[in-house]
Amino acid sequence: MNSEKALSLNPMVAVPAAQMDQFYKNGFSKERIFHGNGSGFGGLFTCTNNISEYTTSDFFTEVGKQFKVMLRLSSTSSQHGTSETYRDTRGYSIRLESEQDGIFDIVGLNVPIQYVVDRKEIKKFHSSQQVNYASGMFENDARWSWFGQNPASTHNVLMTWGDRGIPKTWRNMNGYGVNTFSFINSEKQRFWVKFHFKTMQGNEYMSDEEAQKLSLNYPHYYTKDFYQAIENNNFPKWKMYAQVIPTNNDELFDFNIFRMNNIWPHSEFPLIELGTVEINNSKYHQWLEIEKMAWSPSNVTQGIGLSPDGGLLDRITTYPLVQKSRLNGLDINPISKHVAKELTTFVSGKLYYKYEEEKPNNSIYRFAKSFYNMIDSDAKDRLSKNLHVALSVVSPKIVDIMLQNFKQVDQKIYEDLLMLRKNDNL
Repeated sequence: MNSEKALSLNPMVAVPAAQMDQFYKNGFSKERIFHGNGSGFGGLFTCTNNISEYTTSDFFTEVGKQFKVMLRLSSTSSQHGTSETYRDTRGYSIRLESEQDGIFDIVGLNVPIQYVVDRKEIKKFHSSQQVNYASGMFENDARWSWFGQNPASTHNVLMTWGDRGIPKTWRNMNGYGVNTFSFINSEKQRFWVKFHFKTMQGNEYMSDEEAQKLSLNYPHYYTKDFYQAIENNNFPKWKMYAQVIPTNNDELFDFNIFRMNNIWPHSEFPLIELGTVEINNSKYHQWLEIEKMAWSPSNVTQGIGLSPDGGLLDRITTYPLVQKSRLNGLDINPISKHVAKELTTFVSGKLYYKYEEEKPNNSIYRFAKSFYNMIDSDAKDRLSKNLHVALSVVSPKIVDIMLQNFKQVDQKIYEDLLMLRKNDNL
């Protein structure tokens, strides 16, 4: 079976038994390079708002209708078996399943943005955040050198070394689709859309010291907590929302709404409630079932489309190929006819590609400044402390570059870091 032969309006195509036999014989699946440390669970999505003016999707047009959901939570950079409380962005991948429309996957994070803006930098970024396979060691200089040379990543650095870099539990963090999708209604009108999942348990975080203590005895602390919550019928829940922009308005904004490091201010694009996610089923084998599910941005159903978001367009085509390799040749995420048509619209047809570059005069620090100004003074102090500890093991010349980047955000964080380094004789 291959993607060409498996074209279908429903991207979930049954896998032949012979291929599944080979899958099991080959030892389940290969180790993930990114997001290897994670676990998956099942539950329900309940639609709470009919938004048929925006989309014909089965998921969002009948109040009270329920759909099966699969959710996988993970650490981004750390590999399988390492501590889950390591400071990092977290993966938030959710699958909505409809008997009518098929499968819709949102492969997101617990932050609304990505580090990488220039897609040519993806390979370098990945290498800088992983163990150096030549030496077998993680290199702090490589990580922070990449951050320094790519100042557009500063916004995400502030988020990750701020409070949300170590959530108290997976239950206490938000999820974000990061990429820009689109809604398509019955009149074939298109609307740009971003997806959000707001925790109903409240946003809570822990310090580096707390995380380190937990990791000594419970390296899989987040997974353990999630299992216990479900066993105690304290089912984790999230509210799902969308931000929507009519396509005829996208030229009115002074920033590129499709760049993965730009956010859509809620004051201009308020959240529209879609429904509730409840996770209530932990009866899945993490290797034999969860790993095989292979969430992919290529799983998009009717009523939902793509956009000029270059990161999304890349992921649509690369995820199925990487997963086919990881799953020992299983073509588990064939490109559907619907998605193939959308790719033709946005790639082959070059439609909307004028938005690929950032608009003139838009500072790459714009949203980093907004984020820093939004957090309170105590959160600013914790952020400076966390950054100081992280940078204390980095070469001075790289630290100097990072300090200049932070100075572009706010004079206070720059001066705070200088003072902390002076006090520690760095």
